[in-house]
Parts: sequence; structure tokens; C-alpha cells
Amino acid sequence: MLDAAGWEKTALMAVSGGAHTALRFAAKYPERVTRLILVGGYVTGRSLRSNAPDPMRTLLKAGGAPQSIEQPAVWKFF
Repeated sequence: MLDAAGWEKTALMAVSGGAHTALRFAAKYPERVTRLILVGGYVTGRSLRSNAPDPMRTLLKAGGAPQSIEQPAVWKFF
């Protein structure tokens, strides 16, 4: 698409599941990406790491109230 538009470089912004595609493009063509913005992005992998916590599952088990689960100290900054 960049070639068709005549652009040599571009900034990429990806939301949610689009992060995977944007990351792959940026890794394959780093010379064509000026900026990479990922918003709420994720890629498959959390479930593949051993002992990785699943905050969404924990939240659902706690009844959906964020204050009802123990949060890491870093979350308190947000």
C-alpha cells in the first residue's frame, strides 16, 4: 500500500489485535517506519509463559470489581 501511494516511510498506529500486524511490519521493514504507536495492543504469548498472571480472569473471578483484587504496586500509579 505504501508503494502504491508513493510513500517511502510512514508512522504506524495499531489498536488492540492490530498490534501484531504493526509489530511484524515494523520488524520486517524498520527503514519504512518512522513511529510506532500501539494502543491497547496485545500479542499471543501471555498464556505461553509459565506462571503468568491473567489479570482479566482474576478480575472476573473477583466479581468484576477492580478494588476487590490485589493489585501490583505499579498499578497504583495509574
